Amino acid sequence: MSRKTKSWRWLREVVIWSSWLAGVGIGFMMLVTCTDVLLRRFGLSVPGAYDMVRLAGGITIAAALPITTAVKGHVAIEHFFHQLSYRNRMIVDSVMRTLQVIAFSFAACGFVQRGQSLLRDGEVTPTLQCPTYWVAWVIAAACALTAVVSLFHLIRPREELL
Repeated sequence: MSRKTKSWRWLREVVIWSSWLAGVGIGFMMLVTCTDVLLRRFGLSVPGAYDMVRLAGGITIAAALPITTAVKGHVAIEHFFHQLSYRNRMIVDSVMRTLQVIAFSFAACGFVQRGQSLLRDGEVTPTLQCPTYWVAWVIAAACALTAVVSLFHLIRPREELL
């Protein structure tokens, strides 16, 4: 690991933590869903299962964005991309990463505003009456982190974050 890459160690750690959060979210959704299905066979259910899975789903999807971007696990049109010369690939890659940074930055700002709106309006889940504003803020943080990961790849195109 080069000295310059070591300065990005904090980003690597946060992305790994985010991937753990996504994994816990998936496990939680599976646990709640399976428990609810099993209990329904006995005429019971998990109160608020829909609310819990809905909130966990939003967090899980958002928390998976940074790790997916870091490992370049997104969908790409590889056949088209590899038909380009090295120089043109670098240009296309740089333009796309710049657009990613801009888009995820705007998304982060939008989710912060949405969270503030949900907080101001007192929005809660239908069954559990759990406030929802914080989920928008978690999604905003994940979008901001994804923008930073894209920025890393833009600044250091030949280096892997993970």
